[in-house]
Amino acid sequence: GPVERAPAAGLTVVIRDVSTDAALGFGVTDPEGRFDIPCAAPTGPVSLQAVAAAFDGAHRLWVTDGDERTYTFDGPQSSDASATEALDLHVSEADDSGALHIFALLRRHQTDAQQLAGVWLPALQAVWERGEAIYCGTCFAHWPPTLFALGDPQDTDEFDDSVLSHEFGHYLSFTASRDDSPGGMHDGQPTDPRQAWSEGLATWIGQTLLGEAIYLDTTLTGVTVRDPEDMGWDADPQGGLSQALSEYVVLEVLWDLTDPVDGALDPLASPAANVFDVLVGYLPSDTMADRGVAEVDLVDFLDGWLCRGHGDPAGLTALVIDDQGFPYDFAGPTTCDKPRSAARVTLQVQGDRVTLDVVDPLGTDHAEAVIRLPPRFT
Repeated sequence: GPVERAPAAGLTVVIRDVSTDAALGFGVTDPEGRFDIPCAAPTGPVSLQAVAAAFDGAHRLWVTDGDERTYTFDGPQSSDASATEALDLHVSEADDSGALHIFALLRRHQTDAQQLAGVWLPALQAVWERGEAIYCGTCFAHWPPTLFALGDPQDTDEFDDSVLSHEFGHYLSFTASRDDSPGGMHDGQPTDPRQAWSEGLATWIGQTLLGEAIYLDTTLTGVTVRDPEDMGWDADPQGGLSQALSEYVVLEVLWDLTDPVDGALDPLASPAANVFDVLVGYLPSDTMADRGVAEVDLVDFLDGWLCRGHGDPAGLTALVIDDQGFPYDFAGPTTCDKPRSAARVTLQVQGDRVTLDVVDPLGTDHAEAVIRLPPRFT
């Protein structure tokens, strides 16, 4: 379709003194891309600069090129140092507005996911460069959490919301829940049940946060379209709990749990928050039974769904066994508490940046950390 202009919300905006390049004031764009920055008195004209980064109470996110340079966009200069005037900045596709789209999408997902899951998410870096391919395609690296987006002209993903949102799903499941996938390529064929769980879950998270049913992935020559209502794969009713599984079975189960009721084989319509409750309240807990294959898979999620009180065994039977053919046995724990394990804390030192990440499954209201730095950190 035609190119659409859109506001860039949550960007860091800087006012600089043109003559000295000193930063005179900082601000953040609102949902309409607007900003209002009082700044120190300049010695001459000032210029506008926008940075694809956010560091506030709800977000720690930045977008870089392949050389780790955070995308920064220079705008116009004021005509008079003493004047109060509007400075506007429009970034075109040719000038890498794709970085701003990635930033805006991921920032919105961070906001929504933290509200749905009731957890705080750690810092996320996104890496994309127009015209550049990535060895893993569009993918997610676990630690430090990094989302890589294809820039290859044959298949570029900076505007493919479904693809980016799928990788955000991996980020959420790895940092706020538990993800034991061995990784690797996936195309819907039956595979390791841990990978099937991870990939199907990531697509469900992505499409749920997007508020879109249809998954779209464009390339230079066309588009892949997937409907979570009919992915074309079923499980083997005789294959047991540890069978190789298609990620599409996982996706359909999760989708049918949370979409409107549709006939006898889709009798459940639970809020998405119930799925997130299992993700953060059961899977990372010490009380997870770990059935099926060793480590987290669809069986463990279904156990958590029941023991966390989201129930309806008859509806689950219709959806999982009758519709998808997965032989779930309903033999998991009958009750389970929220996790009582300690928060996960990671301290990183990279050059002159010190980062402390705390992931707390319990959603503690208040915590305090003291970092004592060596003298070289000024």
